Amino acid sequence: MALPISAGAAALGTYMQYKGARAAGKHAQMAEEYNAKIRERNAKVAEMQGEWQKFLGGTQVQSFREEFEDFRGAQAVAFAASNIEGTTGTARLVQEEAAREADTQIAMIEMQAETNAMQFREKAVNENLQANLHRLYARQHRTASRYKGYAALLSGASKTAYILAGA
Repeated sequence: MALPISAGAAALGTYMQYKGARAAGKHAQMAEEYNAKIRERNAKVAEMQGEWQKFLGGTQVQSFREEFEDFRGAQAVAFAASNIEGTTGTARLVQEEAAREADTQIAMIEMQAETNAMQFREKAVNENLQANLHRLYARQHRTASRYKGYAALLSGASKTAYILAGA
């Protein structure tokens, strides 16, 4: 009488091991898929931040151009107040140098904005790579749980057969 009970307990224990392994794998898979979704969201945020950096750079350039135009106007007024012809000689050279400085400043603003945007785009790429890695881990957890479950079934079948053979 004890042997059939032992065999039944071994079979039930085997079934529980199987279900536990499958459940653990399923939950690990779900956690990895959740992490992948978080990484995808982070990638989208980084892409938006990159676009925002480009936009900010454009607004800074526009603001600088407006300020430079005000400066050029003030410069022209100062030359006129001093009875200096602004289109020739030293006054013209001063204006040309100011324009070159402004062009350099604009190029630096644009380059900084592009550099910042590239950093965020790179972050987005890395986040997407991490999302893919989490999906890979999810598949591995699912596969591993199947193997653990099947191993539990085989081990339990072996124990049950051993117990019943002793009967």
